[in-house]
Amino acid sequence: MVTALISHFWIGGEKASPTKFSGVFVGFIGAAILVSPALSAGGSSQLWAIGACLGATLCYALSLNITRSYKHIEPTALASIALTGAAIIAMPIAFLAEGAPVMTRPETWGAALAIGLLSTAFTFQIMYRILPRVGATNFATTTFIAPISALTIGITVLNETILPIQIVGMLVIFFGLLFIDGRIRQIWRRRPAS
Repeated sequence: MVTALISHFWIGGEKASPTKFSGVFVGFIGAAILVSPALSAGGSSQLWAIGACLGATLCYALSLNITRSYKHIEPTALASIALTGAAIIAMPIAFLAEGAPVMTRPETWGAALAIGLLSTAFTFQIMYRILPRVGATNFATTTFIAPISALTIGITVLNETILPIQIVGMLVIFFGLLFIDGRIRQIWRRRPAS
């Protein structure tokens, strides 16, 4: 939702149609339904987590729109600049907060390489190539999949139980995604006049 709003008012940004705004709103409702069991447990840590997530969505929306303005720069160079800048800022903070990392097991090295190379470097290469083509709002819809992925991993890896309300939340998210990418509008246009 934040990306759609910022993109709509961004200079040279993509203007959101009412259908796209509706889809973003429906997807947000689906995400809220999906996490509602965790929120019903109460506690202040959930409120801090929600605030942090909302702040992250604002940063995400701003960065996607800023990144689109650099579409004239070759994507590999742009990804290298972004990751180098992030490393320069993050490394001193990490060393001050946690000290030098201690990795003695091969699994730890494997996980660090997988996160660094696959989940970050490779993903950034893809992101900087796709973003100018699909736009910030369509690209940001991938974040609606994150709670579904987290729930699926929780069920398969941690043996958590899935509640009926969470299935409803996933279905609402998928319905919102159909609105955002325009499929719902195409289906309505194809219907023969009755």
